[in-house]
This record gives sequence, C-alpha cells and structure tokens, in this order.
Amino acid sequence: MDWRWLEGRRRRLLKTARTRRGTDLDGSRDNYVTMSGIQQAMSLLIASFHKYSGKEGDKLTLSKVELKELLHAELGEMLGKASDKSAVDRIFKDLDSNKDNTVDFKEYVTLVSCLTVMCNDFFIKK
Repeated sequence: MDWRWLEGRRRRLLKTARTRRGTDLDGSRDNYVTMSGIQQAMSLLIASFHKYSGKEGDKLTLSKVELKELLHAELGEMLGKASDKSAVDRIFKDLDSNKDNTVDFKEYVTLVSCLTVMCNDFFIKK
C-alpha cells in the first residue's frame, strides 16, 4: 500500500475539519460541499474532540473534566445520567486503555464507535 497517499488524504481531511456550524476550521465553507457524508462525519469527530481537549494541558488528550464536559454537551441526551460523577469515572476508566489518566483521540473514537454500534443495533431491532 502506498502510505504517502493515505498520509495525503489524512492531511487534507484534517485541513478541512469542520466546526459544528459546518465550516472549515479557518471559517470558510469552501470544501464543505465537496466532502462526502463520511468525510464530514470524520471532520466533525476531529473538531469535537479538539473543541474540548487541551483546556487543562495537553491539547491531544482529554482530562476527566474535559471528557465530562464533552459527554454532557455533545451526548447528554443520549447518555442520560452519564453526567454524574460515578458514571463519568466508569466511562473514563473504561476508555483510558493505556492507563495514562487521559483519553486520547483513539480512545475517544472507541467510545463514539461503540455508541454508534449500539444505536444501529437498537434501530435494527425496532
């Protein structure tokens, strides 16, 4: 596989990552309409992670406080009582697979993927 191609795609995707308003991070809307739905979803995941990461230090990870803020603001209705301290502690512990007391992007995407699978299963069974 030509990894240079993949790296180029990754860079273009990061360059066109969106905020929640559907614009590029630089405020333009130039690339928004040319991205596929999956590319837009990936950009939204990236932008959402970085919206909350780094407020307490490392911009590449989420602290427990940052994760709680993300869960409450972005997934509040879906997670219900996950905003209480014990629920956040359990979610954080489960996500922190490398036990470094932070949640990195890979660990965050694991949460989103699991929730997506659960939603899909729920709607298939209906």
